[in-house]
Amino acid sequence: MRFSRKYIIFTIIFAATIMIFVGSSLHRLLRPPGRNPLNLYSVQFANPHEDLKKSLAQQDKRFIGIRGYALVIPGITGGPSNEEVKRYGYRVVAGTTDALSAPWQGELQSRARSYAERYKLLLMEELRRSKPPKKHSINEIKHDRIISLIKQTPTTDRALKTLSVTLSHPTPPR
Repeated sequence: MRFSRKYIIFTIIFAATIMIFVGSSLHRLLRPPGRNPLNLYSVQFANPHEDLKKSLAQQDKRFIGIRGYALVIPGITGGPSNEEVKRYGYRVVAGTTDALSAPWQGELQSRARSYAERYKLLLMEELRRSKPPKKHSINEIKHDRIISLIKQTPTTDRALKTLSVTLSHPTPPR
């Protein structure tokens, strides 16, 4: 049985189209659940607000780093050695590098950098909002209470100044 040239070309194009659609859907199914792959290409269409919401829902408060000559976390001085970054950690945008093999990679790299910086700003704002209030030590509370009681007691100005200076700057024990 001999097939026409048109039939063979149509079959090849149809099979290739099916393979492309199945392949593009298959990688989503095979990806481990809960993983948000962050790479140079996906970050171009990513929304830092939405990504931060998803990360915080999973208790992931890591910063986003960009690889270059060295690892950089945009907007943070010190990079990975910064105190905040040490506390919360970081993840790296895969595919970022300082060795660009094509001119268009520079544009993708700068977009990834601006995404990471925007993400960092939103994350820092969220961390500031979620920080628990500073607990005062019992000595600070006692000191504030004594000062307020002194101010309420009628005394001479000189005695008040002497007492508040003494409380503010106690002499070290001998």
